[in-house]
Amino acid sequence: NDLNIEDVHFENVALGDKDYFILNPKKTEIDKKLIASNVSVSFIPLKSIDPTIGRCNTSIIKPIAELINSYTYFAENDVIFTKVTPSMENGNIAVAENLENGIGFGSSEYYIFRSTKVYNKYLWHFMRQKSFREAARVTMKGAGGLQRVPKEFFDTAFISVPRNLSNNFSSFQLQQIIVEFLNYQKDQTHQLREKMSFLKDKANQTEETVLNKLFEMKDDFIVNQFNKWAQAKS
Repeated sequence: NDLNIEDVHFENVALGDKDYFILNPKKTEIDKKLIASNVSVSFIPLKSIDPTIGRCNTSIIKPIAELINSYTYFAENDVIFTKVTPSMENGNIAVAENLENGIGFGSSEYYIFRSTKVYNKYLWHFMRQKSFREAARVTMKGAGGLQRVPKEFFDTAFISVPRNLSNNFSSFQLQQIIVEFLNYQKDQTHQLREKMSFLKDKANQTEETVLNKLFEMKDDFIVNQFNKWAQAKS
């Protein structure tokens, strides 16, 4: 069925709503056999989350016995939210993916979110918004440079969850469609930034150099733009 956007409405759900989210899953859910065999797991310290793209580097592998008593636990597909300044403001928020044996441990400065009703990448996009991070920042507590977002913040922080009035799409499906669209927009923005950077560089060159490239068609970007223009005119 085709999606009619007019049939979609949104309802606000608190990130602290226990019917929707598990905050900081318990280590007791880990299979005891895996603990007994000292299985290898992923270790993701603060520095292993790239704040620019919001992704984890999962290259650090350690035995579970080295981590289970001292670090924050999470599992495959959980969302990691860094609560301490300046990491939170910088965007240290990521989906835990490609974890060794599906298990990870990391900083005590993480809040871990899990939900079967909210798509993890939908939540990730939401938390990565500057407006959301700014709302979290103003609630921070602590002395000096070690301020943290309090857990209570999530009780009054709401995410808009889509519903389909025609019931031909589940809420989860709608979230996946929205994420697909957001990823498309992100790619378009990235391409635009690359073009803007290119044009800025070209503006700093001499007119003669630019014209030379244009007339001799030596520059791939100019060739591509010319071809698009020619096709549009034909």
